Amino acid sequence: MTASTAIITSFDDGLSLRKLLNSVISSNVDRIVLMYGGERTDRNYLTALRDDRLICEEEKERLGKSESLNRSFKYAVGDLVFIVSGDITVENDVFDRCVAAFSDDIGVIVPHVVPSPIGGIHGKIGRAIWKLHDCELRYMSARNLNAHGGEFIAIRKKLLSDLPRIVNDDAYLCVKARNSGFRVVYRDDILVTNELPVNLFDLFVQRIRINFGHQELLKMKLDPLVMTTLIRTDRRTFFSIMVTFLKRYPEEIFILPAVCFMEGLALLVAWHHARKGKSYHKWPIATRS
Repeated sequence: MTASTAIITSFDDGLSLRKLLNSVISSNVDRIVLMYGGERTDRNYLTALRDDRLICEEEKERLGKSESLNRSFKYAVGDLVFIVSGDITVENDVFDRCVAAFSDDIGVIVPHVVPSPIGGIHGKIGRAIWKLHDCELRYMSARNLNAHGGEFIAIRKKLLSDLPRIVNDDAYLCVKARNSGFRVVYRDDILVTNELPVNLFDLFVQRIRINFGHQELLKMKLDPLVMTTLIRTDRRTFFSIMVTFLKRYPEEIFILPAVCFMEGLALLVAWHHARKGKSYHKWPIATRS
């Protein structure tokens, strides 16, 4: 079995982090690195954990995810590293399944993220966004283009390097891996679950941050090939993905106008904030289900 490390970044994830850690500790990874902070973190639970694989480093001052990851990389062992957000839910075999899916030409594996059920208009919009992302990743992965995920990635350790101060570290690592000659593969049969923000405002702020991060990458000449960049850079691909989305998920046609409105408005706000010098490297903590 290939040796591996799971790196978890968490800030104020509360009970979600406990659920995730229970699964990771039950897995076969060789090292677990937890970079954590925030008032909702159960420090008594962390102190009580007894596992020689576990390394915990508390973030006394919140510096942002890219800085946390940079500090965590020195602890990584083995050939593969799993970069995991502290608010997701995984089965303990997801790591073994990712390891088994690697071949010599693959640099990164991205699993299928399924949002947990939540009601309201924001829940419908959030689920539709993830379904659209699913179609986008299927399209990109099948054509060996820039595919990337945000909640969980499995990456070769040799592809890790110090991250610049950016918002979308996952997209940066995936695009750099492909530029290094490796494939980034989307595996829709490997599932992880994430939590959507519990209200429309928090979802909107989240979308602003994500779009802000994509614009950062464009400025670095690293096109993440997402829908909000494709609408300007490759409209043919944009509409191909949109048609695929409507064919695969026809039930989402009624919520699609709301999705497009939110994404368009979030993109405009992200552009405005970028011009004003606003930073999203330490983004607002969203309230989650």
